[in-house]
Amino acid sequence: MATLILTGDLNFMGVTDPTVPFRKTIADFKAATVRFSNMECCLYAPPGGHTWDNEGFFAAPGPAGDALKYAGIDAVGIANNVNYGEAAITSSVARLDEIGVKHTGAGANRAAAYAPVIIERDGVRYGFLQRTSVYWPTNHEATTHTAGVATVKRQSRLSVAFAQNAAGNSAGKSPRHSARNSHLARCQASATIQG
Repeated sequence: MATLILTGDLNFMGVTDPTVPFRKTIADFKAATVRFSNMECCLYAPPGGHTWDNEGFFAAPGPAGDALKYAGIDAVGIANNVNYGEAAITSSVARLDEIGVKHTGAGANRAAAYAPVIIERDGVRYGFLQRTSVYWPTNHEATTHTAGVATVKRQSRLSVAFAQNAAGNSAGKSPRHSARNSHLARCQASATIQG
């Protein structure tokens, strides 16, 4: 009988010992057929370190990747509001590729970000997708030529208003925001399931 472990947010910020996050559950993880988790951090070491000016959900790529390997995580979803910035996304993807953990939901471009993860065990194929409906209205969504996340809806009213305002269209009203407290684009999700 197949056993799937699907976890919520894994955040490895501050982790130095890769055995600590899974210490109490490692037997269950090792016994599972497939393990899929949501990554709530980037495997990225920002230049100059983690500072007030360079905030983010960054985890040291070495120990964080080792923790994923220790738990036997097969795949992760990386489409969420904390996976932001080309350098952070490409660093995360590179580390995941290096350790053999499949990923969906963010990538070097739109095709990579929207690609599914397929894991086969004992003749059974397990497929995973991840999308986010919460993302920054500028430079967060993957495009044909830029890194980013896969979104549920490619354009929100907020991002349209922001773009119109930036283009000088007085009908578009940009929300007030600061670098520290920007409004998130919240999209209404619509999905079509195809057989």
